[in-house]
Amino acid sequence: MFLQKYTNFEWDGKLKISLDIAKGLGYLHSLNIAHRDLHSNNIVINQVHNCTQSEFVARITDFGSATVLSDDNNDNDTNKVLGQIPFTDPKYLNDHRYYRKDLRSDIYSLGVVFWEISSNTAPFMNFMEEFTGDYRDLCLAMAIISGFRENRKILTPDEYYILFKRCWEGEPSERPNIDAVIEALATINPILSNSLVETITIGDTPN
Repeated sequence: MFLQKYTNFEWDGKLKISLDIAKGLGYLHSLNIAHRDLHSNNIVINQVHNCTQSEFVARITDFGSATVLSDDNNDNDTNKVLGQIPFTDPKYLNDHRYYRKDLRSDIYSLGVVFWEISSNTAPFMNFMEEFTGDYRDLCLAMAIISGFRENRKILTPDEYYILFKRCWEGEPSERPNIDAVIEALATINPILSNSLVETITIGDTPN
């Protein structure tokens, strides 16, 4: 991910990127579309230049797993791959044959993305690092289902930590919706809260 290359990235920039990602997801959720495969490799961060300054802008990509949610949609993800386990809703990890990913699954993934932004490293890199492959993946999935999460990193703002901790709650009903996430991010950074200007473009709208 971008932040693994820019280890000195300041928190105002991290919050800006977090807000970009949340607002991009908010656009999808406003259309009742679940991304269902949100992780850091599906987020592109570009440096945008204008007349007075340059800034980094985050965009969500890869809508191959996205779907419009509806009461008569019987897609339950049967026979779908689990995706990137560290970012996957534990409810889905526990019963991926029958549990249907939804907007709340995206919120879980977003919480893990926020942790990665706070830490400058990919999640669970040190988990059973002596093992690789399916065995490690199975152990990690079981640990996440049981409530195992990454630790807070030093210098992470309290409000940001509380936010991503709420996002990755094991029980989907306890996770905030995307509007609450955006509102919480805006209060962490007063400059951004004064002007929630759309800065993100999400490419092609999924079908």
